[in-house]
Amino acid sequence: MIATETLRTKEQNRKLWWLFGRIGFDKEAVADFVSDYTQGRTCHTAELTFIEARDMIAWLDSTLTSGHQTPKSDSEKMDRLRKGCMRSIFAWFEKQGRTVDSTYVKAVACRAAGKSFFNELTEGDLRRVYAEFCKKQTAQRGKEAVA
Repeated sequence: MIATETLRTKEQNRKLWWLFGRIGFDKEAVADFVSDYTQGRTCHTAELTFIEARDMIAWLDSTLTSGHQTPKSDSEKMDRLRKGCMRSIFAWFEKQGRTVDSTYVKAVACRAAGKSFFNELTEGDLRRVYAEFCKKQTAQRGKEAVA
């Protein structure tokens, strides 16, 4: 067993899974890749050492930037941010026990950002609104745990 202080960090794990997603690996492909990379020691990213995770991130990053995968265009990036923002708002309303539609969610995002139209929201606006609604969900979970 590896000492816990030498295991990969949560940030490394997030980066690894983000890279796997960009490459298009499913869970089985990730397990196979990790097993091959660690020469059969493990197939779980949670059991990677800090150094193994660092090196794996560097290798995957270089694979993406060397042209094996095309980078996201600005419109694709903004589309992803808009969808993420909407998901966070939908999730918050779901926690409240309310069912809302996408028009309502867009209106909530616009009010939160102080804009008139959803597509006017900048990258910064979308990230801020997303973070606000994630914090609201966390606060709601805290209230439920206390009650």
